[in-house]
Amino acid sequence: MASAIRSVDHHTLIFYEPDVGFDFGVAAHVGALRHGPAGFAFHDYCLAASPNGCASDPRGFSSALSHVAQTHDALLMTEWGSNPYRGDLTRMVSLADHHMVPWTEWAYCPCNDPTG
Repeated sequence: MASAIRSVDHHTLIFYEPDVGFDFGVAAHVGALRHGPAGFAFHDYCLAASPNGCASDPRGFSSALSHVAQTHDALLMTEWGSNPYRGDLTRMVSLADHHMVPWTEWAYCPCNDPTG
């Protein structure tokens, strides 16, 4: 896919993602895109929503930061949240701010999500 994009566009960032296990604290097992400017888009979710977040939250950031330290790609947390727990949402924003990671919060379902 990246080769096809680069055949017509050499400058725009192409974002790629790790497998779904990364969402829950498993290390990334994906290499650098190696097709020009790229960004690593990661998700950070709990297996079970918790009012104050979960233990795997910092591991997601740590793994993402470790990955881009090796690849030198841009970093963007593209999914997290989608729950009604203010403490969890606040914790994730604090972690992102602490690590200077930009983000977009995921609001998927009509499940009393504060953004829905």
